[in-house]
Amino acid sequence: MKDMVVDLRGNINTLDPKSKLIITTLMVTGVAISIEPFQVLFFGLLSIPLIILYKPRPSFIKKLLITFPWLITVITVFALTVKEPVTIHLFYFSRPYTPMQFSQLVAFRFVISALHTSILIESEESMMSIIEALSSLGISQNLVTILLLINRIATSINIQYRKKLLAARTRGALQLNKRSSISFKLQILGRILANTMNYSDNTADTLTARGFDGQFTSTIRSWTSDGLALLAVMTTLWAIALATPLLR
Repeated sequence: MKDMVVDLRGNINTLDPKSKLIITTLMVTGVAISIEPFQVLFFGLLSIPLIILYKPRPSFIKKLLITFPWLITVITVFALTVKEPVTIHLFYFSRPYTPMQFSQLVAFRFVISALHTSILIESEESMMSIIEALSSLGISQNLVTILLLINRIATSINIQYRKKLLAARTRGALQLNKRSSISFKLQILGRILANTMNYSDNTADTLTARGFDGQFTSTIRSWTSDGLALLAVMTTLWAIALATPLLR
């Protein structure tokens, strides 16, 4: 029972953030160094049990869909710039690709990596849990501090945007055609981003006033038995997936 936590959505969570963070790192690393399409597909299929176990918010699908314009861009850029066949080498393994096959592999890697990252982010109540997990794993305090500031600033910008959008709706400013409405929203966002430096200064002043001295103290819960068991299983599958070219 000590490993069981009920989150704000009522889900029973027996997995600790540190285990999930390491698993996601393994999945993304595995995708990045895979030389065969079936390896990337395997890492993609591993997202299914992780979705079941992590219980992420449905919005992880929306975050994944946002990557598709980038996906199209990646395929187009590689298809236009890569003219010669490409051979990927990894230790004793190698795999030749045509330019189009290589661009598709890069895009496939991008999607699967984005999928695993989205599942992790949307399975936690906030980014602070992930930042705390990084800190407790011994990651550089400077990096953790930078991520903390980015998270605070991004949160502040999001709040300001929603407030201004609500005020605009209340005043009837968004009762426009679709193109004008999008343009108006972009103007609001642009004005907020123009004041990003002020948000940064305010965030730094607030943290200093609260006694923050650059050393991030983690309050994240410790490893759980279920988290460690899942980490062991995923590590084994990760090693098997990367070793499969030996069987060819």
